[in-house]
Amino acid sequence: MITLTIEQIDILTEFVNIGIGRAAASLNSMINHHIQLHVPKVCLIQKERISHHFPEDFQDISSVNMQFSGEFDGNAVLIFPKESAAKLVSSLTDEPEDSPAMDELKIGVLNEVGNILINGVMGTISNMLQATLNYSVSDYIEGDLDKLLDIGDQENDSILIAETIFKIHDLNVKGSVALFFHVTSFEALLQLLDKEIAA
Repeated sequence: MITLTIEQIDILTEFVNIGIGRAAASLNSMINHHIQLHVPKVCLIQKERISHHFPEDFQDISSVNMQFSGEFDGNAVLIFPKESAAKLVSSLTDEPEDSPAMDELKIGVLNEVGNILINGVMGTISNMLQATLNYSVSDYIEGDLDKLLDIGDQENDSILIAETIFKIHDLNVKGSVALFFHVTSFEALLQLLDKEIAA
């Protein structure tokens, strides 16, 4: 089983926070509300532990999945608990959470937010590690959290998770999202991280 050193976790957390900060700046330039994003921790867990890792509100989720390939390969998945997704979409569109149009709006808005966040984080990681990555068009998936186990490399039993908190201060809205990385070539990623740590 793959494990991460404290140094590797620290540098990944730093990279993800930089990427999340850039994504927040992009989101804030598009809307009339100030969104703050923060990643308190990055960790590596085994796939079978995914349902136990998150609180109950994460069991029914909306998610945006994007494949990446290059010097290391995998999938980046942004997940939203149902309640957080509704709050976020409502705050970004000024549409009430119980609006009949919410379901249709949700897919488009969350896909856009997912693209911005995933590209912000993966772009930062690839730039910091001087690695070339290519990205696929994102897919929207909703339903049971365990659906995420079907994404990515079935041979790899580890998932890198960046838990993310968002706050929209002027609307007094806050919630949680999480970034999952199914990295099918962890060894390549770890080698690039160790090279950066040693620099």
